[in-house]
Parts: sequence; structure tokens; C-alpha cells
Amino acid sequence: MNPAPAPPQPVALDEAALIEGCRRRERAAQAELYRQHRPFVARVAQRLLGPRSDGLEDVVQEVFITAMGAIEGFRGDARLSTWLYRVTVNVSLQWVARRRRGDDQLSGDGELPALPDARTPQRHAEGREAMRAVYRILDTLTPPKRLVFILSEIEQLDPREIAAVTGVPVATVRTRLHYARREFFDKAARTAAFDPPSVARAA
Repeated sequence: MNPAPAPPQPVALDEAALIEGCRRRERAAQAELYRQHRPFVARVAQRLLGPRSDGLEDVVQEVFITAMGAIEGFRGDARLSTWLYRVTVNVSLQWVARRRRGDDQLSGDGELPALPDARTPQRHAEGREAMRAVYRILDTLTPPKRLVFILSEIEQLDPREIAAVTGVPVATVRTRLHYARREFFDKAARTAAFDPPSVARAA
């Protein structure tokens, strides 16, 4: 008896074909967009939401729903990943704003963004606690300052990349980042049991 044939594997589409397929509402193209970009979207959203990211899956779903609805307006003047980055930032900021207004009752015990260089359990625990301290201070910054700080210090984007994602001039990015850093480290210096060196390593 011959074995059953293996199910056909999805064919990866190049970016232009993927965009065109999504514009035509082809389910295969939509599924491929989700498959290719979900890990990236989830990582960015998690870092923007911070430790209280209980709603991460909802945010990821909302990002793709928004992207599918808006992709006809995608002009191609940036890479698809840059455009999705921008959608992820906007949706995540809306979620954070709702959380700040108290519309979503989220706990403070959600998963933390992945931290680099956690070579030992002790180092890992220290890094996670440092990252919690970072986000406690970030939650006191205005949304524009919080955003540029995360994109610069955690996502490691340069000012031009941040400008492309946020749609604001590079000079504005630099100004916001200057004041965000100053406010962040001023508050860090006044926060009890806060270890700035360890936080800098964690970020």
C-alpha cells in the first residue's frame, strides 16, 4: 500500500505578490502575510506594551485586522515590514492609552519582553526585575516620549528609523528622545532599589 501523499506546502510569495494578493483579499496571501510577520509583530508589540502584556494576542490580531483593511492604501514607498511596524506601533499605543484610562483591567504580572544575555538563572532574574523597573518608569512618561525611548533604547532603532516608523521629522525624534532620556534617568535616580547599571544592561 502506497503511503498517502504529503499535503502541499505553502508557496512563499515575494513581497509584491504578497501585497497584491492581500489587496485582492486572497486568503492564501493573507495567511502567508500572517505567517511571515507574526513573530516580528508580536515581539514589537510586547516591547511596546511592557510587562503588563496580557492583551498581547488581542493586539497582534488587531494589528493584522488593521493591516488587512488598510493595505490598499499601502503605496510601497517603504518596505512592508516598515509599514507593519508603523501599524503595530499605532495599535499598541492605542492599547496603552486604553489601559491608562482604565478601560482594560490588566495585571502587572504579564510576560516580559525577551532579555538578552541571561547567561545564568540569577542573571536572568535580575534582568527581568530590572526590565520591570524600566517599564514602571516608562509608564510615567508621556506617550511620545515613551515611544521614542522604547524604539531607541530597547528596539535599538536610530533616529532616522524611528522617524520612518512614527512619521515625525528626525529633528522631532531627537528632541523627544533627549527629553525622554533625561526624564527617565532623573526618575531612575530617585527610585528606591533601582539599579541603573543593571537596567542599562537589560535594556
